[in-house]
Formats: sequence, C-alpha cells, structure tokens
Amino acid sequence: MDDRWNRLPVAYNGYYNTSMYDYSIETEKLFAKQFSSKKSKMLLQMVKESGIGTAKILDGPLGTVAECSVDFGMDYNGMLWLIEVNGFPQKALYDDFPQKERERIFKNPILYSYYIANKKVDS
Repeated sequence: MDDRWNRLPVAYNGYYNTSMYDYSIETEKLFAKQFSSKKSKMLLQMVKESGIGTAKILDGPLGTVAECSVDFGMDYNGMLWLIEVNGFPQKALYDDFPQKERERIFKNPILYSYYIANKKVDS
C-alpha cells in the first residue's frame, strides 16, 4: 500500500469537525512534531491498520465498498478514537492538497472498482 495517503485536515482549535479546517498536514509530520519517533510510528501503524481493517469489515456484509473514509480523533494523551466512517467522503475537503494527492483521491476508487470487476470475472 502506498503510504503517501497520510495527509489530514486539522480542525480549528477547540473543534473536532474537519468539514471546515484550519490547515492540512502530512500525518507523519504532525505526529513527529507531537510525539517521539517510536510513538509516532506506532500511531501511524494503528491508523493504517484501523482504516484498512474497517474497510475489510464493511466490504462484504454491505456489498462491495468502493470508497470510505475513516475519521479519527486524538485526545491530549495521544489516544486515537474512531469517530465515524463515511461511505462517500467529501472530496472538496482536499482542494488544498498537492495535485498528485488529489489525483490519487479521485483515482483510487476507480482503480479499486476495476480490481473488483476483474476479480469477479476471474472467479
């Protein structure tokens, strides 16, 4: 899996909702500013595994999930909390992301759909 997906919107101070956000930052850079290298790596792995695990759980009982976003919050102790899972993420939130990342945000659901279609044909 390509780890360059690690960019997130940072909510305004005192807010948890990122529908309107202060700025976006690479998750790795944010964690590196806040935590030790060891804890930062652990948190990145937790986010990745939790996001992929959530998608795997949902993909099946609900049909094929071509796209979802998993929203996490983090408390002042560095504890991650799953807030919600969105079946159709708001892509307008990513307007200020670098061009290559925006392209990936739009391409990945299409590529996954292509993968699933070919997988079903091969079965």
